[in-house]
Amino acid sequence: MRSPISDLDRFNNLDVLNVVWATFADLSRHPKAMDSNHSFDLDGVDSVIDTAFKNCSEARLIPNDVTGSKCPPFRHIVIKVYYSALQMGLLVPGNATQTMEWNMQNGPFHFTADGVRYFSEGFISVDDPGNLGIVLRELQDRLPSVEDGQIELLLEAQRCVKSSCNRAAMVVIGVASEEACTSLLEAIPTNCQKPKKGSQFEQDWKSCCNSALSFTGRWKPAIRILEAIKKSVRGKAKGETWGQWWEMVPGSFFTIGEAVRIARNAAAHDTTRKFSKAEVALLLGAMPTQLAMIANLTEFLTNPPPNIGKIKI
Repeated sequence: MRSPISDLDRFNNLDVLNVVWATFADLSRHPKAMDSNHSFDLDGVDSVIDTAFKNCSEARLIPNDVTGSKCPPFRHIVIKVYYSALQMGLLVPGNATQTMEWNMQNGPFHFTADGVRYFSEGFISVDDPGNLGIVLRELQDRLPSVEDGQIELLLEAQRCVKSSCNRAAMVVIGVASEEACTSLLEAIPTNCQKPKKGSQFEQDWKSCCNSALSFTGRWKPAIRILEAIKKSVRGKAKGETWGQWWEMVPGSFFTIGEAVRIARNAAAHDTTRKFSKAEVALLLGAMPTQLAMIANLTEFLTNPPPNIGKIKI
């Protein structure tokens, strides 16, 4: 006979937790996820608990002796995830169109704007210590320029988030991002011709390639150089898989990249700045895609495709 503790712990495993988080993620992509007149139910027919149970059943994660979503240990796990999402600011309880006490027995809730962004495509659960590591190692298998140190930094950031050390997590994410970007900086001269004297990119090239400068002093000129490279190779990018990564330049550097850089600097130097778990988790969840873009650009520059000669800007 199971003890009360082991009973509550019955579904507390990564496979079930991932399915439950994925159930919330699927709901966040509902067309009405940001509609104040529409709420979702935690409990009841077609609720999160009901849907998560069906999803777990399809994944063969429910034992034969459990016949429905009313099973207390299973409900316990879904509620655990629900409160974790509330703490992160991804959800708000209640129905925004009605009084606070109305229909609260079904646990109506809304997604926040942060929640919708957090659960967007590419979502990685920060509650799963293995998932992020798997994604990063798979990325490294495809792109060797993703270094062990970058992976370890992001996994350390994940541990910080789980421990609610949000400021520390933000600093570590920033260090990982800077390490990857520095590798890209070093790759630029390997297959690009130095701009001619008097070129509009002459000074940018000098700053980009000057390792004595600060990262910021090198990085902003480098973005302009990378954008020029994009224009130079665009004609040969049609139908090529590498073209998709160049199309992200410079946009991704000015969105996720700048968000990480600015937040990292604030975390290191601004003692008044507060960091929420949701904010840091959003940036951490975006890092695998950001690393993939930077690594693909680095690989392109160090090992260019056969039809790409010495790049002129």
